[in-house]
Amino acid sequence: MKKMLEGLSVGLLPLDEKFRRFEISEVGETPLENAHIKSTEYYRIIKKPLFSCDSGLYIEGLQEDEQAGLNVRRINGKELSDQEMLEYYSGLVDELGGKVLAKYKNAIYLIVDDQHHYYHDGDDISEYFFLVSKPHNKTISGF
Repeated sequence: MKKMLEGLSVGLLPLDEKFRRFEISEVGETPLENAHIKSTEYYRIIKKPLFSCDSGLYIEGLQEDEQAGLNVRRINGKELSDQEMLEYYSGLVDELGGKVLAKYKNAIYLIVDDQHHYYHDGDDISEYFFLVSKPHNKTISGF
């Protein structure tokens, strides 16, 4: 987000440690609903302008009910480790031919004050990429 806002007279501060420990239940059905839930809850607590982002994973070739969507790391009710995710998605992509187009559908929800809420979840902020059945040998923890 810092890179996207370069050149604007806007400063960004991360949530301070005491607020990051506050658990917010992401129960929305879309990335935008979850971004709205998080923004609303944090704004209620800190009463300062803030935004929240959320995303969901969508893979070409899968039916709607097969999509990971908001549950990128939670498959069949289980929270997957990084290694388990690599294995799961590599196997899935292998079944789909070894290479598939995927996207992270992103959403952002900004609350300036009680009366000014702004949001966006258009395709212009989605991230498209290919998933392949053979993972790269370099990985980044958490991704």
